[in-house]
Amino acid sequence: MFAMQAFYEVATVGECVGVDLWSYHDQQGRGLRKGTEFILRYAGKESAWPWPELQQEPEELYATLLDASYGYDDAKIRASAAAYADKYPDNPKTLITPLRDGK
Repeated sequence: MFAMQAFYEVATVGECVGVDLWSYHDQQGRGLRKGTEFILRYAGKESAWPWPELQQEPEELYATLLDASYGYDDAKIRASAAAYADKYPDNPKTLITPLRDGK
């Protein structure tokens, strides 16, 4: 989640200089969107995370989904982030990245 949050921040900075990293993908289809879809599979199903040596913290997933909701105008991402919002009202990310309303 930490790496994805960093990638989202770089993509946000890229917007400021006219570089769209949100949509970028390589010839094999790898990119931020694919990574976002991967982590989205575990939203609400953290116990299904198959790598026990890598901790999957629901609060970190929430913060990551908040970032993703700004890069992608996607109802599924917004809904997944919203499902965690009430659970983590004191998360610092909540204060600086409010849920996107889809408008």
